[in-house]
Amino acid sequence: MFDFDKIDDDGTELPFLNYDTPKYIFELPDANEILRDKCIDRARELFGNDVPVQIMDRLLRELQAITVNGYASYYLIAADIVKYSLDKGYPVSNRGTLSSSLVTYLCGISQINPMPAYYYCLYCHHFEFVNKKDDDVRTCVYELHDKKCPDCNRIMEKDGIDVLSEINMGVNYDKEPTFNINFAPQIRSQIVDYIKIKYSKEQILRAGTEVEQSDGTYKRGVHPGGIYIVPGGTDISSVTTLRKWEAEDDFKLWITDDDYRELDDIFKRYNILTQVELDELHDLRKVTGFNFEVLPTVDNEILEVFLDTSNNFMKRFPKKVKELIDSVELTSITDLARIDGLLYGSGNWPCTEIKEHTLKEIITCRDDVMQYLLNKGIIHYAYRIMRSVSFGKGLTDEMVDLMKSADIPEWYIDSCNRKRYLYPWSQLMEYALTNWRLAYYYLHYPEEYNALQEGYEERRHRRELLHKMLTSNTEKVIDELRRV
Repeated sequence: MFDFDKIDDDGTELPFLNYDTPKYIFELPDANEILRDKCIDRARELFGNDVPVQIMDRLLRELQAITVNGYASYYLIAADIVKYSLDKGYPVSNRGTLSSSLVTYLCGISQINPMPAYYYCLYCHHFEFVNKKDDDVRTCVYELHDKKCPDCNRIMEKDGIDVLSEINMGVNYDKEPTFNINFAPQIRSQIVDYIKIKYSKEQILRAGTEVEQSDGTYKRGVHPGGIYIVPGGTDISSVTTLRKWEAEDDFKLWITDDDYRELDDIFKRYNILTQVELDELHDLRKVTGFNFEVLPTVDNEILEVFLDTSNNFMKRFPKKVKELIDSVELTSITDLARIDGLLYGSGNWPCTEIKEHTLKEIITCRDDVMQYLLNKGIIHYAYRIMRSVSFGKGLTDEMVDLMKSADIPEWYIDSCNRKRYLYPWSQLMEYALTNWRLAYYYLHYPEEYNALQEGYEERRHRRELLHKMLTSNTEKVIDELRRV
């Protein structure tokens, strides 16, 4: 267990590479100490005063990188915004690698625990990691059944989806954090208003876009959800000019004339995005009285909802999702995440390997690559290869030679070279968990579920039309969001 009296605040023992921080970051007083205390207090709530040393080691390493490089306020503000939504009864999910961090989990930004899957006894404090099976690149809580404590015979708690810190923070913990947070569309305008009040309207800007047209001219628009919280006293006019919002814009914030890509090295951006499924979860919890947060994640009845691809619930998914489910062995919620990774990444489908290999064996997300290479003994190049494969750059001759020397099969190497974009595992699990919860309501509260669906379809259509009106080049912006 971890000794809190031996925490070293100055970080001299941890060799991090400092990355350049943006020029203007909104700073909260005592942010480093507040973030540290917030995370440690939450760890103690979960594990008691004797937090397992493996968890504290990871937590302190992440905190060190965040605080040394000046991003504690960035995390605290994101946690504050998420808390506002949760306090109003609206769930939140995250895009990108955000949920790969233990700090984001403990400070309340993410619902996903990135530690390797473990069991923990609340009574006698027995703690154990789950051993990987031979064909697994990771362990995951959503595949675990209940287990009794070997010391006191009580049912233990379990958690963890097994994501490495490096996925979010970089191999040297020097990757700049980016927050892409999904909120329920019903509450997003309230969240923006809350930010205006809490952090001063004069200091909040909406990120603009500038896109070259076919005739060589430029058209200006807005980022789907990007905002900047600028420190007080900043001469914004020395950085960018501003324009007023359109009447349809629910943010009602001054918009930067410069494209957000030109400003991201100067201001720190928060992406306040939307996901209509979060509206559904909020409304279904309200009308049924059942809290989706307590439902089991190992449940054959819920799994059957996805296996019966002809039912009304499966109409929410594209045809190719249903075809893939029909062609593979679907055994858990984690398989749903793998399917999403195959179908919504780029260069993943059609997947020839699926005919001869299981979902667990093939590449469905960027974490698969890194963890597989680590399991094969490729330590120093694992992160570099993962990044190259995940963003469509393929393998160099040196990488191929290294992989062959580790007895990695030819089909796996060929698969790496075909990938164009891979999602992070934590994002896929966030989305799979949302769909799992909706399937529960469909199964156990069919009348309430069906009654709400027509309204959501209309809302999706209106939101798509508004999005097209406000943004100039949606695909380029979404592609940029995916690559964080």
